[in-house]
Amino acid sequence: PSMWEGEDPTLEEENAELNRQLDELERELMGDGVDGSVVGGSSPFFDPKLSDEPWDRYGESKTVDTEDGDGTTSSFHKELERKMKMVAQSAKEFTLDYDDDHPEEAEAESAREEEEYAEALSSIGLISPRLENAAVNPKADAYWKRPIDELQGYDTMWVSAINQQCIRNLYGVFMNYGVQFADNFDDWEDGNEGDKFRSIEDIASYKARKVFEVTGLPCVASRTSFEVEPIRPEDMDKTADADGGMGGAAAGGKKPKQGQKSPRVVTGYRFNDVGEHVDRIVQSLLPFSEPTRVTRFRSCVCYYDGEMELFEYAELDCDLYFSGSMRTFIPMSAAVNSMLASLKLALDLQFQKWLHAKVNDATGGGTYSEASIKLRDRVLKDAKVLPNDIIDVSSFMDA
Repeated sequence: PSMWEGEDPTLEEENAELNRQLDELERELMGDGVDGSVVGGSSPFFDPKLSDEPWDRYGESKTVDTEDGDGTTSSFHKELERKMKMVAQSAKEFTLDYDDDHPEEAEAESAREEEEYAEALSSIGLISPRLENAAVNPKADAYWKRPIDELQGYDTMWVSAINQQCIRNLYGVFMNYGVQFADNFDDWEDGNEGDKFRSIEDIASYKARKVFEVTGLPCVASRTSFEVEPIRPEDMDKTADADGGMGGAAAGGKKPKQGQKSPRVVTGYRFNDVGEHVDRIVQSLLPFSEPTRVTRFRSCVCYYDGEMELFEYAELDCDLYFSGSMRTFIPMSAAVNSMLASLKLALDLQFQKWLHAKVNDATGGGTYSEASIKLRDRVLKDAKVLPNDIIDVSSFMDA
């Protein structure tokens, strides 16, 4: 029976009945998690068997109770464990902290790779007579260990093994960063036929390592290759008169037919070194090729200090008409600049560090030196301000 039947309700009873009705209305609108409404109830967007949201897995253990209550592992965790095992076993390189967590394994792998690479370089037979002399000369050790010329702003000693024509560029770039080069070894000669077919990376690395082994100083070495692309099919329509120049009728050979070219002209060329042969090849091919035939100079610069090895590269594509050995300076200069940028990060090289050191010595590590403070006081005391805000200090300084 309703409380409204019988005697009249009191004010408290009316308030209690009103609160009850309001609570029922709120549960109907918002839900209480029991009667199929919003919180914890049913929804067309929720299926407990298919839902796989983060909140579905929050606070779960790896095992879930099935209908049988046997605590089997959920399908989600099975898939998660499978992916984690795949990463741990087959893709260690994708875990950025793997080397930090396994220093012994990382060091062993690095040592194994270094040993394999050194063995691969052992077949190179390049020889530098000057380096061979330094290796057995008893006076050479004192030369490599001589004091650094600190008066010129240097604070470290290196050595180089690049072409002598490019040495000024190398020295000038690194001079502002306190690097003094003890010497340069540029007299390398091929020791066997296989040296002509090695990559420029292997040659540069071999030179840097050999020089470091003898001198004990960090070494910057380089190698530049020269290539001539095969002639393009659209350029095959050159007249046979031009082709006759290479082994043609003038040389007693058979003159090629119209539209044909000598294989020596059509084929491409590649050398893993630059020198006078570059100019000879260019001059020989130019009369029988289009001026736009592409030649390529590719330079590799290697830095090696016994612990770290860095490579930097630069390329130049040049038309045959403008090609020549002098073009070697362009990729070499770019590669040297790239090496400087890398070493600035790796070795914390600072531009004109000596200048900052002089300033710190003069100011005692502060902002102003004693001399600047005295000059400021004298200007404030004896100087005169002329028109146009010009300060006259002739009273205490010679003009």
